[in-house]
Amino acid sequence: MSFTGFQASNLGDAIDIVSQMIDWRLSHEAPADDCNEGERDPAYRNSVECKIFLGFTSNLVSSGIRQIIRFLLGCRFLVVEVLVTTAGGIEEDLIKCLAPTYKGDFSLPGDYLCSEGLNKIGNLLVPNDKLSITANLRTGLCQICTRCYMNSVQRNILHLLCLMKMHGQNDDVIVDQSLDSKIWTPSKVIVHLGKEINDESSYLYWAYKNGVSLYCPA
Repeated sequence: MSFTGFQASNLGDAIDIVSQMIDWRLSHEAPADDCNEGERDPAYRNSVECKIFLGFTSNLVSSGIRQIIRFLLGCRFLVVEVLVTTAGGIEEDLIKCLAPTYKGDFSLPGDYLCSEGLNKIGNLLVPNDKLSITANLRTGLCQICTRCYMNSVQRNILHLLCLMKMHGQNDDVIVDQSLDSKIWTPSKVIVHLGKEINDESSYLYWAYKNGVSLYCPA
């Protein structure tokens, strides 16, 4: 495919690169001079594979490419180990669990679509009932965050009681450490979003289900 021409060549080059990533083993590289004996072991070097990151922006999730991302995370032979996306990439996945997206045309006038209750993302049409979609999403997020917080508090209290019983009730240092033991990072919150949305069309759900790390720096 790399020799087809036009955009097909770019796709062919991308396929070749991905194939190299999947096939790569540390044994393909010569050991560095400072490697220890364990790192020089042929069996160990042949077991070390390439860690594959997949990065994408929100427009890909708005489109049907979302289904490809979902497939990569839900297929039997898991290839992608780490996802990196934007805040819109998270939001769009959740919204598409709540409302459908339709194929339209780039030239459709915005005022006409608005009068028909539709919004436009390029040539994609989304129901313009933002009140219900946004309200449902906001309510769901609040419920998820509340459950995360309450679960964290409950675990901290149980941990605190155990430590106080073991070490005495006047150990302020133990109390502070116990109460600060759970830190909710954006990645941990996103994992819980995938768990709570519980929708097999969602790539967040499959990232949660298969333990794929997910980072959202923006």
